[in-house]
Amino acid sequence: MKPYRQGSASYSIIILPQATEAFRGEEGLLRLTSGGKSVPYKFDNSAERFNEGMQTTLNLTLKKEEGSEADLEFSNQTRWVYGIKSPAFPGKENVPSIPSWQKEVEDGIWFRYSYENMSIPLPYENQYLTWKEGCGWFDCNKTFKYQGDGNMCWAAAASNLIHWWMDQNREYIAAYDKKYGPEYGDLKRPEKYTRMTPENQQHSEVFNFFKSSFGNQGSWDTGGVNWFINGNDKNLIYCRLPEFHGFFSRVFSEDDTIATETRDTSKDNFNRWIKDAFRKNRAICFTAFNFAGPNTKRHSMVIWGAEFDAEGIVSNVYFCDNNYGEDEPNHGSLRRYKVEYLLSDVPEHQGKEFAYLVQQDYTDGTKPTARAEFTSLTLVDLRRDIWQKAFPEETMNNE
Repeated sequence: MKPYRQGSASYSIIILPQATEAFRGEEGLLRLTSGGKSVPYKFDNSAERFNEGMQTTLNLTLKKEEGSEADLEFSNQTRWVYGIKSPAFPGKENVPSIPSWQKEVEDGIWFRYSYENMSIPLPYENQYLTWKEGCGWFDCNKTFKYQGDGNMCWAAAASNLIHWWMDQNREYIAAYDKKYGPEYGDLKRPEKYTRMTPENQQHSEVFNFFKSSFGNQGSWDTGGVNWFINGNDKNLIYCRLPEFHGFFSRVFSEDDTIATETRDTSKDNFNRWIKDAFRKNRAICFTAFNFAGPNTKRHSMVIWGAEFDAEGIVSNVYFCDNNYGEDEPNHGSLRRYKVEYLLSDVPEHQGKEFAYLVQQDYTDGTKPTARAEFTSLTLVDLRRDIWQKAFPEETMNNE
């Protein structure tokens, strides 16, 4: 509803009697628009209801802090990677608290583990969103005991991105198959993905293909995505398929880049790349240093969504970890972590702030001391420009 303007800075609006809870979420009570950009205002008054015959007055002071350049396009927003159909985190107070020992949870819901209710309470705060059929994101995990895939985090991350890429381009791929037929006579393109179970730990055909092609070797997620699509094996360790030229080489040449990366994870560049992903319909992969424990070095994972603070800066990310599939809720879920920006002590960085991945604050008010520095970001493009040239008749169905 459009408010009635009573003066130069005074507006009024009639609200039906109702609880105020709905207006404390991401949509807020008001949306303020200026210069083509807008930002929501969440209702933060202590009143629990808008009562009949009562008037509520809000005094809002709008200002820009000195030196602040708030990005209203992303301010107080939650964004998902293109094509994902999952709910945003609704707030800790609005998700169920589940016993820490429970591993099977309803599909497609946010929840938290209630460590505070254990016989010996612990202050940890872990928040998850479980995978659901058709949600649009994927969580390829290593086997429970890391049977031949302990060094394959890069391939698991690349497999997530490839599943997403093929899912979002499925109509173009159908046209590709109809026109060209199988790419290889004796090598079927891997596609199938199901949620991991104890009985089905090899749950991703794409990830299985990487494992059979590279063995249990470390390598690079960016290269893995490009290689699968166009056969470009730049930066990849020795492959067992030297003649492999990608599964879509009749449309994509080795020079057609699908995945690009940056190793500049300074605050400004980190936010620039994340925002570009949401603006340009790209998926997001990252590496973090020592995330899996001390001396574990770089670990590849995938970001499927992000929250932005009032200044339009990334404050939280929703990501998949491909380790510890045995202990992960439903053996397929997202985790919600904070992003913090800390001054670097590396001389060549000249004191710039860099992005770090950090667990949520503990329930006793203390903050976790462990943090993992982001060391790279990879963005995966659907390359609709190339698809459209090859199959113009499919363009309207994919826009």
